Amino acid sequence: MSQAVPEFEEQSAPVFISRQPIFDRDKSLYAYNVVLHHAEGKDASLSLATEGMSDALHGVGEKARLFISCPASITVPDELFHIEKDRLGLVMDMSPDSQKQSRMGYAKLKKQGFYLVLDGYTGQPHYDALVALADVIILPFNKLPIPTVLGLARQLKKSNAHLMASGIRDWESFEGAKVFKFKYFHGPFFGTPHVVPGRSISTSSLSRIRLLKALQAPSPTLESLANVVVMDPTLSYKLLKFMNTASMGFKSRITSIPHAITLLGIVPFTRWALAVVMSEFDNTTRGRELVYLALQRSRFLELTGSVLENVSYAADTLVLLGLFSKLDALVGMPMDQLLDDMPLNPIIRDALNGRQNSAREWLDLLEAIETGDWGIVFKIVNKYDISSVDAAKNYFFAASWAKNIIGVLESQ
Repeated sequence: MSQAVPEFEEQSAPVFISRQPIFDRDKSLYAYNVVLHHAEGKDASLSLATEGMSDALHGVGEKARLFISCPASITVPDELFHIEKDRLGLVMDMSPDSQKQSRMGYAKLKKQGFYLVLDGYTGQPHYDALVALADVIILPFNKLPIPTVLGLARQLKKSNAHLMASGIRDWESFEGAKVFKFKYFHGPFFGTPHVVPGRSISTSSLSRIRLLKALQAPSPTLESLANVVVMDPTLSYKLLKFMNTASMGFKSRITSIPHAITLLGIVPFTRWALAVVMSEFDNTTRGRELVYLALQRSRFLELTGSVLENVSYAADTLVLLGLFSKLDALVGMPMDQLLDDMPLNPIIRDALNGRQNSAREWLDLLEAIETGDWGIVFKIVNKYDISSVDAAKNYFFAASWAKNIIGVLESQ
C-alpha cells in the first residue's frame, strides 16, 4: 500500500470531505450525505467549486445520489459542485429571518428539476414552505420521542416526499425505524456488526478468518507467506490478477506468488493480501462501502503517521489498525472473537476492541472526521502537532486511493 504522496492540486481547497452512506429498507446503498469542512474554517461548500470534489466522491456507489448543503442563492449547483444534476440532492437551509428569499430560491431550483432535501425537520412552522418542495424529508430519529416521530410521520403522509431517519445508531433502531415506514436510513449503524442470534458463520467466512490470522503470523518468510496464500486457490488467482493490473505499475508480468512477494516485499504484499481477503467477506453494496472505508482509513493513517515523530509505533502498525477497524461489521461477529488468537500488537488489539489508549485515539480521529465532529478532530490533530490542512489533504488522497483500489478489486 505504500506509495509516494502525490502533490496536492493547487486548485483543490484543503477541505475535509467525508461521505456518509444512506441505505434503503433492503440495506442497499441509496445515497451519500456529503460532509464538508474547510481545514482553515472557511465556507467549505463554496470553496469546493473544483474538479477535485467530483474525483473524491466517485468510486464506490457511482450511481448513488449525493446530498450536499446548498444555499438558495446558488443558481447553478451542478456547475458549482461539478456533479451531474441527476446525482445531486440539494439540502435546503432556511432561517426564520430569510423565509421568503429562501422559498423563492428553492422553488426556482425545483422548477429546474433539482432534487431537494429538507434536513432536521421536527415540525418547525417556518419549514412549512419547504415541506411542499422537498423530495426527501429527514427526521432526527435518535433525538425525538417515539410519539413525536409517529405524529410527524402521520402528518407528512400528506406530502409527496419520502421520509428518511437520521442518527440510526444500531440495527435494532434500524428495524424500529422501518416500522414507521421510513424509506431511507442514515447513521453509524451500517458500520457496526449485524449479529443475528442463532445465525452461524458460513464456512467460507471461517476460511477467510483463518487466512487473516495466518497472514498475521509473526516473523513471516517468503516461503511461509507463499504457503499461506497458495492454500487458497481463489486468493492466489485474485492476488496475481491484482498485482498484474496497470495501476500496480510493474513493468514485467508477475507469474507466481513468490515472485510477487519478492518484488513487493513481505510487509507490502501482506497488506495487499489482507485487503483482497477482506473484500471477499460481503459482496453487497454495504460490504463494498465497508471495505472502501477500511482502505481509506488505512491509507490516511499511513500518510499521516509516516511523518510523525511523537508516535511510539510505526506507520505499518497504523495501516493494520485502519484496515481491521471495520472487520467486525464485514464479518458480522464481535471484534474480540475475530481477534482471538490473531498475533497483533497488544495496543492495536485493545484499540480495535474499544479500549481507550493511544492507538484508539486514531480511530476516534477517523470517526470524528466521518461524522463531522470537528471539535474532536482539531483536538486530536493539535495534540499530535498535525497540520489540519495536511490532515485534510491526506484524507482527500486516501479517498481517491481507496476508490482506485476498490475499482481494481471489483474488476476481477
